[in-house]
Amino acid sequence: MTIILAVASFLIIVALLFALIYGADKIIDLLKLDKGFDEERIEFGSLKEISILKIAIIVIAGLLIIDNFPYFLNQCYLAFKDQVSSKGIDGMLDAFAYEQVDYFQFAISAISILIGYLMITNYSNVANWLYKTDKKNVV
Repeated sequence: MTIILAVASFLIIVALLFALIYGADKIIDLLKLDKGFDEERIEFGSLKEISILKIAIIVIAGLLIIDNFPYFLNQCYLAFKDQVSSKGIDGMLDAFAYEQVDYFQFAISAISILIGYLMITNYSNVANWLYKTDKKNVV
């Protein structure tokens, strides 16, 4: 049953890949994506340095959160099992080959998530601070 699901998933991905590569014109015509565009050039003239800096801060903060969140949840789960189990997590390590709770990496991932959250919530202040710092260093 799992082999059938794996083959079906692979075939769907390959079919989607071919449809996107070889049928791109049909998809554009079907969704009418070419309407309203008179020029092939995209203007970024109104985008200022501070706006680019804000976008970069949001992207970096999002990557910090996305990169560390799964590891943080895994370590939370292992720490919870260690606290709740009567034998601790050592009894389960032999049977299921679980890894030990790494409290250092657990703390690092929590701090990274917190920094990412603070950067997203205060992206404007961080961008202004970085922009002012850059202006001082240029002179």
